[in-house]
Amino acid sequence: VPLLALAGLVAVSAWELERNASAMRLMTRMNHLNGHVADLIHELQRERGLATLVYYDRRLGRDQLQQQYHDTDKAMAEFREAAVEVQHDLPDDAAAARLEGALRALDLIPEVRGDVDTGSFDAVENMDFYTTAIEDLSAVGPEVIRTFLPSDFAKLTFSQIFLQQLKERAGHERAAGVAILSSAAPGRPITSVRDLAAEQRAVGAGFSVLAPADLADSYHAAERAAEGPMTWMRTALENGELTYLSAQ
Repeated sequence: VPLLALAGLVAVSAWELERNASAMRLMTRMNHLNGHVADLIHELQRERGLATLVYYDRRLGRDQLQQQYHDTDKAMAEFREAAVEVQHDLPDDAAAARLEGALRALDLIPEVRGDVDTGSFDAVENMDFYTTAIEDLSAVGPEVIRTFLPSDFAKLTFSQIFLQQLKERAGHERAAGVAILSSAAPGRPITSVRDLAAEQRAVGAGFSVLAPADLADSYHAAERAAEGPMTWMRTALENGELTYLSAQ
């Protein structure tokens, strides 16, 4: 019996070591992937803003948009390469499904590009493909962290996810503002601008709780510095006072 117990203990210990080794390997690969997620989200946000600008006024930003396609494609390829590494360590569960969903969302980007380049009416609706891809990318990290990775790492990673989501909502608000200014038709999109401002405050609060104190302090300082100009701009958009605002 003692030998059987010892054999069982050895087996459990080996299993624990393997599980910890797998978690550490996944942690390393997720840290690598999160960097590419942040880069890709940044490029998709820039592309969405330029695509909106070009769609509403085809004289503006066309050369910049073509260059941005190249930059986004480069970030997309690097993300896909890192995603393949992570997929090796993910079982077939919710985390794997989240990652697969993000990859599928990226497959829709060429469609909206074609609509923007040709001036198709479908471009307005298909602009949401950018937002869908960004949201799906942002959801990968939390699902993997929730399922597999240690809590200390999770706290730091979630703070990065909150910051990415905060940046995404700011980019979305900018795109809505560009649409209003380019079309000179304030009204319906204002609710979107107002809601996105509220979402930014909520996500920013979550980031502040999770982030290291010095990083949270830097965020609050930047937030306070921008508060006056942002409030003025949002009020101007809401009231249709567009004289001193530009889409560029």
